Amino acid sequence: MLALYALVFAFIFRVRLTGYDTPLAYITFVAITLWPWFLLQEGLLRAMTALRAQAALVRKTTLRRDLPVTVCILASAMIHLAGYVAVLACLTLAGAELRFDGLPLAVLSVATLLTVVMGLGFLLASIQLVWRDLEHAVQPLFLILFYATPILYPITLVPEEVRPFITANPMAWWVERQRDALLNGALPGAYDIAGLVATAVGCWICRRLYLKVAAFAEDLL
Repeated sequence: MLALYALVFAFIFRVRLTGYDTPLAYITFVAITLWPWFLLQEGLLRAMTALRAQAALVRKTTLRRDLPVTVCILASAMIHLAGYVAVLACLTLAGAELRFDGLPLAVLSVATLLTVVMGLGFLLASIQLVWRDLEHAVQPLFLILFYATPILYPITLVPEEVRPFITANPMAWWVERQRDALLNGALPGAYDIAGLVATAVGCWICRRLYLKVAAFAEDLL
């Protein structure tokens, strides 16, 4: 996907951003947040169907109901994080100007994102048990959210009248912090730490809700 976006935007349309006026700079700009987006999207899609995929095992054993969702999300996260590290390493070798002094913030931001995925995964898995068509309704929403998040473009290119709607997207804030970390060398602040704590609390609440619904999994599957 990164190669496709690079071909279309960097070489065919020759998109040039302020401060990122070369194809490599634009590719780096996109790659920093594209892989975490894949982690979010695939993690949530797999979490929704995790329990149903293990229906036979759930009916025959005392398998912990939260285990299928947790394993699906963590397995997906490990794959995409490994790809993320490999892409950042390749970009560095290619001459991209990455600021690794911002790694503490980058790691904290990824941890926050993973906590969000875990919490939303439990929430969506709970709804999926009751409403089986949820996964089909959610997929188009991911496409809309992708283009409503400044992954392929900076927030400064968004028209002023539309910008409040884009900045209201929580992922927009996360994207900017991740770029601040790896492009500007920013370090974690109080808001970043508070964000991780808040998402951890939200994840705990969503897990508790999921366990209450999943207690009736045999009847719902």
